[in-house]
Amino acid sequence: MSRAEETYDKFSRFYDRYWGGAFHGPALRALEKLLFPGLFPGSAVLDLCCGAGHLAYAVAEKGFGIIGVDISGDMLNYARRRVPGARFIQADARNFSVPRRCDGAFSAFESLNHIPDMDGFTLVLKCLGAALVPGAVFVFDLNTEEAYLTSWGKECAIVEDDDACIVRGGYSPGEKTAWTDITLFHRGGAGWDRSDVRISQKCHAPDEVMKALKKNGFHSVSLHKADREFGMGEDLGKGRIFVRSVYGGKLLAERT
Repeated sequence: MSRAEETYDKFSRFYDRYWGGAFHGPALRALEKLLFPGLFPGSAVLDLCCGAGHLAYAVAEKGFGIIGVDISGDMLNYARRRVPGARFIQADARNFSVPRRCDGAFSAFESLNHIPDMDGFTLVLKCLGAALVPGAVFVFDLNTEEAYLTSWGKECAIVEDDDACIVRGGYSPGEKTAWTDITLFHRGGAGWDRSDVRISQKCHAPDEVMKALKKNGFHSVSLHKADREFGMGEDLGKGRIFVRSVYGGKLLAERT
């Protein structure tokens, strides 16, 4: 088991219970504007870094087929229960393949900020190129430096009868690297169990992201501010952008 897989496995129960649903409702508004118009009814859609399947469920409810990819087996267990009709694959976003080419793709909750460098980001795009039909739309969101400078120094805690967690974060402007330290407590039959995880993110410059997309076969790249265009509140939307691009040829939905 890789360190990344172990980290997200430890975090999966809390993510499923407390984090996933809070973000993916607002994110659906972005997909309705940026992704769905490029699809046909019944289109196959790739959810890259799908987590516990909150957004996969919402997209499946719109009538699209879902193929989800995530590095964490425990996250995928939640996703399979949430969307039993979908296909889920355990793999690193930098090294995955799918059983059929998809008509569109998305990656949510700043998942691609978890890729630590542009070499890895390029590997993600190469895998996506092999997974998408020409003309497919790809939509993802990123935290920009504004988000890290304004939000990552904050602390928060959740306390329930059987769960508790403490969240602390930080950001290094010099290294363009952010981190979130999470201390997790869960009360089981033998008492309270503690786990500690660190989730790291990289502040990818939007111009470097756009260059990488264009170099790897994506075109018609556009950037959209989450707070202004999709009504995300300050906690979720400040400093967050959604990126839309088209892979290969003419937009699939415009073909006759």
